[in-house]
Amino acid sequence: MSELVPDMDLKHLAATLHASMPGEKITLVEDDDDHDHHDDERDDAGRKPNRCHANAVRWIDSHPDYRIVPGWIPVPYETLPNRLRFHSHSMVEDASGQLRDVTLTADQASSHRFIRHPGPTDAFYAAVANQGLPSIEHVLAPDPAWPIQGDPNTGDASF
Repeated sequence: MSELVPDMDLKHLAATLHASMPGEKITLVEDDDDHDHHDDERDDAGRKPNRCHANAVRWIDSHPDYRIVPGWIPVPYETLPNRLRFHSHSMVEDASGQLRDVTLTADQASSHRFIRHPGPTDAFYAAVANQGLPSIEHVLAPDPAWPIQGDPNTGDASF
């Protein structure tokens, strides 16, 4: 369990996310050909990079037929060998169940996948509300160059 997030077992969460890879393709709102586009469809002036949770809230405020979907984006290139990193991320889902992103650029969306948070939404947002859990790491195998210190019985590790 995490000190920052007492209700969330981060080791189990990271393992579950790893098992869920590669995840769903990320589609931007403007990429949806079947969607009834509006002139302000992706109001880039209001979209803030690295503020996906706030962007999703702003989107549903003006598009009540959508809902926010919390989840994670795998970013293995940002961490040490033999590990995976997952960044918390929010997307929106339309009434038909189609996920759409209102934050990422087209280049970012084409090179990433999205994994829905496997637990309760309220626990997810409690974890990320104060930037206490913007990302988590999953250890795939021990790395001799970066040994893990901690209790081998519980999996609690310090880096």
